[in-house]
Amino acid sequence: LNAPGGVRDYFERYGSSISRVIKPMNNAMGWDKKTVQRIHDEMRKEVPMDQRGKRLEWRNERLLKLAAHKLLEKEKDKVCDASQFRVAWVTAPDEKEGTKIASALVSKKLAACVNIVPNLTSIYSWKGKIEQDKEVLLMVKTRASLIQDVTKCVESLHPYDCPEVITATLDEGRKGYVNWLSKNTEQ
Repeated sequence: LNAPGGVRDYFERYGSSISRVIKPMNNAMGWDKKTVQRIHDEMRKEVPMDQRGKRLEWRNERLLKLAAHKLLEKEKDKVCDASQFRVAWVTAPDEKEGTKIASALVSKKLAACVNIVPNLTSIYSWKGKIEQDKEVLLMVKTRASLIQDVTKCVESLHPYDCPEVITATLDEGRKGYVNWLSKNTEQ
């Protein structure tokens, strides 16, 4: 509310005149004329006409509360449950192999998106020895229900004897992105 462009800015910028305050707030908050009229009607019932200062104070306080509520609703609508989706991490020996695996996953709609992160150094134990290799990391965004198919696809294309496929559950995500993820992994 106090941020630049916030509700308090409107009061300072446009003064206390109802028409100069309500119109920009109405535009910014998406209020319809009925909401604005309801605010006026409530103010008329609660504060006598001859108490202009109290009327302005009442109105400003009410508008701030409504605006704060509206802003919270907008923020809440931006995030949604994403627990039906997973991020799988897969390492590959180089970008060429990683691209081959990523392309197959996306083209088969087993993943909506695969990020290829270059220049990893992996240190691991293999057949009793400590190894160190340069690799790429694939970050695979998919549905929980597709993890078995993702794993099979990776195993069929991967040059390693024991390819890494580990997953984590997504708790929440931006609603637009989660919807896109859902649409692009529909089987």
